[in-house]
Amino acid sequence: MAQLQQAIKDLPDPEVWSEMTCVVAILVEKKQKLLEFTRKRINRGEHSPYRWVYQGRVLIRKRDS
Repeated sequence: MAQLQQAIKDLPDPEVWSEMTCVVAILVEKKQKLLEFTRKRINRGEHSPYRWVYQGRVLIRKRDS
């Protein structure tokens, strides 16, 4: 879980990132592992902000990082 938290901190702002995905490297048992996050719009009333999604399940907000 600590590795995922570190990866979240390394993510760029989804509102200004131009690509639909972002890959972040983490260390697991002294080996580099790549985590791919997908940029997705969500409906929040009048707004549709972008959020990072990990494995289609974990929604990451700016304040999570």
